[in-house]
Amino acid sequence: MSSEHDRSCRQQALDAGRSFIVQAPAGSGKTELLVQRFLALLTTVEQPEEILAMTFTRKAAAEMRGRILRALTAVNDNIPDSEPERARWSLAQAAIKRDRARGWELARNPLRIQVMTIDSFCAQLAMRLPWSSRLGAGPVIREDCSALYRKAAEAAVELVEGDTPYAEAMAVLLRTLDGNQQAAITLIAQLLAKREQWLSLIHFGRGDKAELLEKAWGEEVSEQLNELSCSLRQHCSPETLSQWMACAHYAGDQFLKAGKTHPARSCIGLVSLPPVTVSSLEAWRGLSALVLTSENRLRKTVNISSGFPTPDNGGDEKIKALMEQLLGVLSELDSPQLVKLLGRVNRLPSMDFANSHHQVLSAITTVLYVASAKLMLVFKAEGATDFIEITHRANRALGDEASPTDLALVLDQGLNHLLIDEFQDTSRRHMALLEKLTVNWGAEEGRTLFVVGDPMQSIYRFREADVAHFLRVTTEGLAGLRLELLILEANFRSSLGVVEWVNRVFSRILPKESDPFRGAVTYSPAIAQPSKGPDGEVIFNPLLDSDARAEALL
Repeated sequence: MSSEHDRSCRQQALDAGRSFIVQAPAGSGKTELLVQRFLALLTTVEQPEEILAMTFTRKAAAEMRGRILRALTAVNDNIPDSEPERARWSLAQAAIKRDRARGWELARNPLRIQVMTIDSFCAQLAMRLPWSSRLGAGPVIREDCSALYRKAAEAAVELVEGDTPYAEAMAVLLRTLDGNQQAAITLIAQLLAKREQWLSLIHFGRGDKAELLEKAWGEEVSEQLNELSCSLRQHCSPETLSQWMACAHYAGDQFLKAGKTHPARSCIGLVSLPPVTVSSLEAWRGLSALVLTSENRLRKTVNISSGFPTPDNGGDEKIKALMEQLLGVLSELDSPQLVKLLGRVNRLPSMDFANSHHQVLSAITTVLYVASAKLMLVFKAEGATDFIEITHRANRALGDEASPTDLALVLDQGLNHLLIDEFQDTSRRHMALLEKLTVNWGAEEGRTLFVVGDPMQSIYRFREADVAHFLRVTTEGLAGLRLELLILEANFRSSLGVVEWVNRVFSRILPKESDPFRGAVTYSPAIAQPSKGPDGEVIFNPLLDSDARAEALL
């Protein structure tokens, strides 16, 4: 790609009739692009409220709104020299012309410029229709609800004293924790703070819960085995793989005859790499154990611990030949990546969930169900709520595609353009909300979705942000609406030396292919823009020993 490609992408992004998903790396000027897109949309709409821009932090929302308003008030200034400022100035000129023609008076009514955090938008939705959202009137949104989570957890644990199914579930959990009630309270409170990750899953029946868990584990195991199988076929010759299977069969047979337990026993009869399925996991573990030590390091020798007894007086040519073949296999497997993948097999979970595991799983989900209900009572008593609940209630306020609420219908009539910043940080609940807002947009002219983000900067998985949403929308669209992908490459923030170092290092660190299932993202290189300052460089200052004062002085 070239700087010409970058300019073309930025120009396309201003087409108010098309929907885009923009991959904008650090320093690429994504806020400026969002501001210009907003100004471009103002030149086409009947009312400014048809446009809604959302981001994740109040600081980012304030910055975007401030830039839009400054652009609209700077139309009488001289034409700027720099390209981005000149483009913004031209768009603002057209927007002000539209403002005067339609009588918006944006200078006197700046709140008509709708730029807000997604949490603020959710709060507005929930408050506008308190009955549908089941939120009630006027709770205070608290950023720190840890004390309320603990209060709800304590109320849930107290149920162990009663004579109800909930009491039995709590008793199972407490037995699992050796009767430590404080540990149970702490655990439940921590889970309540992350309930957006599990709230939609606890309504399954007992059998369904076990099936759901086993399905999730099975998908992860198959994914890991598939990655290993592909890497082995890519790096090893078919002859080497065949020799490996023969050695694994022999070793497994020797362990079986000796009555010894060893993973290689699962490789008896193996003539090719096993399938990448859960049922073949033990065979894969046998192959791994044959070539790796207990510390997951590649073996350097082949001996009786590998299933190969020392031939007496140099006899048994078959054993000697197999040992030589296995040494050849070890030589070809001498790759950090292959050793890492083989070692990972040994850490994969077994799928033989015992009845006791199902019992604990059922108890935990029951306890969480009760704890979430107790939390609603605590919220009501305190007149408070948190952002998780606000997002959940906002989704309820909109209803669903089959039964949209009055609020959803009103929004559908008035909202025509949606801009989302930091799209890589969207969670499952955020995606559900966006789908409800844009349902059927794909079949209608003049309604656009514009999302901007950088999947390489997705760091909020702990609060359920999932970069897989960005990857899937790129290929599948959202709620039937297809988005064109634009990839920005210019870096206006860092010097040439820094950008080149990051390109060189992170192209090796990040995976070669994106994978929505595992949240894997490939690296997209950047191009440093010419700057007047001196060329920078990356310098490491290692602190080999813990020294807080030395660290602070660096």
